[in-house]
Amino acid sequence: MENSLSNSGNYESNTSDIIDDDFSPINSNWRIDYYRKVFWKRIKAYFFDLIIIWIATFTILISVIFFFSLFLNDDQVLSIFVVLYFLLLFSIPVLISILESSKWKGAFGKRIMKIEVSDEFGKPISFWKSIWRNLLKGITFYICLTVIGFFIQRYYFLKSGKLIHDHWSNTVIGERLNN
Repeated sequence: MENSLSNSGNYESNTSDIIDDDFSPINSNWRIDYYRKVFWKRIKAYFFDLIIIWIATFTILISVIFFFSLFLNDDQVLSIFVVLYFLLLFSIPVLISILESSKWKGAFGKRIMKIEVSDEFGKPISFWKSIWRNLLKGITFYICLTVIGFFIQRYYFLKSGKLIHDHWSNTVIGERLNN
């Protein structure tokens, strides 16, 4: 930066050296934009999880039913189907909790969308915290099916940048920086 002596004896700085043509102001609302971006990734990840897990679930169901239908009558096959369906239905949240508490930090959809579930320090959450998070996610999902519940969840998200179940379970959803 060049300094020059003016007629009054004061130094003047050359301001053209200070101002950069590539200057862009910082977006003070970057968190809102980031959370919206991650929110849509979360929606896509959720649907990927639904597709992958339900395809696997129904493949298992159809295979078992086909196998048992060779040896049993229709009533027995129907009973096995109902029991197996509920076993698989309740095992899905356990599977998702295992994956969220693993080094993967999320189920298949989150891996595909390159987002992860972690605690506030970026570490994987515990299995029980993941169970709690998924229980809260289910409860808030059904509450959001009502119009009032949807607006409560939306208001809370716009205010804090977190969904209710993430806040209550002290978890953070963020983009995966590696892999």
